[in-house]
Amino acid sequence: MLSVKNLYKSFNIGTEFENNIFEGLNLELSDNTATAIIGSNGCGKSTLLNLIAGTLETDSGSISIDGEDISRLREEKRSNYFGRVYQDPFKGVASSLTILENMAIADKKNERIGLRWLVKKDRIEYYKTLLETLDLGLENHINTKVSLLSGGQRQSLSLLMATMKYPKVLLLDEHTAALDPKTSNVVMDKTADLIRSNGMTTLMITHNMEDAVNYSDRIIMLDEGEIVLDEKSSKLTAEDLNQIYREKMSRFNIAI
Repeated sequence: MLSVKNLYKSFNIGTEFENNIFEGLNLELSDNTATAIIGSNGCGKSTLLNLIAGTLETDSGSISIDGEDISRLREEKRSNYFGRVYQDPFKGVASSLTILENMAIADKKNERIGLRWLVKKDRIEYYKTLLETLDLGLENHINTKVSLLSGGQRQSLSLLMATMKYPKVLLLDEHTAALDPKTSNVVMDKTADLIRSNGMTTLMITHNMEDAVNYSDRIIMLDEGEIVLDEKSSKLTAEDLNQIYREKMSRFNIAI
């Protein structure tokens, strides 16, 4: 279980631009569940993911997994617990390397990589088997450089790489936002397949209300760093969420 307790985070403290994002946030994610985080820009979604992953340091509060406090661990140490896929299709892969080399790097996650050969021949068939699950034919092009792949292919590869070592929690940071609608649907279906087959706890940031409803068990809406909605996805529709969002925006006279 991922547990966030009494989390505080501010930026530009002591200046006229001070921004208190979280003031005592509490959140718990049950094992083997998918939770969608939604909300307007600036509400704290990406900040929350960065605090959990260790990209940002908390001001105070605790973040723990299965009862173990990881709040003071550096980002590289926390990567033992997390897999992450970013919004930018290039960020989760090494574009100058081949598909095979990228798979080998993911296979060696959290291991020291020296001057020995990166790719072990006895692992190649295993990588091909994993690639076959994407149903994109990438297993037949393992020596192709990732820079030549489409955005959807790169994100699918990133997903596979992020889940290879069976992380405790999969963090999805608007990972389909840069894709066209058709490709986004394909990647979301592959995401759901990987989550289901690996039984992973997942935290997904999205602006797509339909994705939030269709690909999660629970939906949380943030507003100015506070949880203003926490409900089972089965009890909501995309229109429900859009209506709540419109009402919130109208309070600030923001055109949508």
